[in-house]
Amino acid sequence: MVPDYRVEVRENFVDGQVVVLPGVARGTCTRGGTLPAVNTWETPAAWRARVSGDRVAAWQVYADNEPIRRRINDSA
Repeated sequence: MVPDYRVEVRENFVDGQVVVLPGVARGTCTRGGTLPAVNTWETPAAWRARVSGDRVAAWQVYADNEPIRRRINDSA
């Protein structure tokens, strides 16, 4: 649906076993196998991970999904 999905991490915060990565998510919704510029979207986002040992024990994403919803609805 968004083959060029990208994440841009702008900062990182670490507190013990918790890592927070604020930034931006962006991409382009496909339409008939193409990526029209009009279907490009971007939204502020943050990712939070809790680490246990050498594994990610919890992964959370915080983002406003409305920009991509609008593009999906517009391209339908």
